[in-house]
Amino acid sequence: MKTMVDLDRDVLREVQNLAAAQKKTPGQVLSELVRRALPKKARTVRRNGIRVFAKVKSSKPVNSEVVNRLIDKLM
Repeated sequence: MKTMVDLDRDVLREVQNLAAAQKKTPGQVLSELVRRALPKKARTVRRNGIRVFAKVKSSKPVNSEVVNRLIDKLM
């Protein structure tokens, strides 16, 4: 999709340099950079009729002991 965007000269120069180094178009490089800067949407799943956050592979289980420890830290 084509659109017009005003960029500062130094930003355009950097995008062009990255594009040349990566053998991509400036538009492709700019799209990738913007995607990285945008907030990630949390993935959710439906469990027992309730939408909950999907477990991330690197996450540890959270039980009442962990929750109580966090509450104690806040107080």
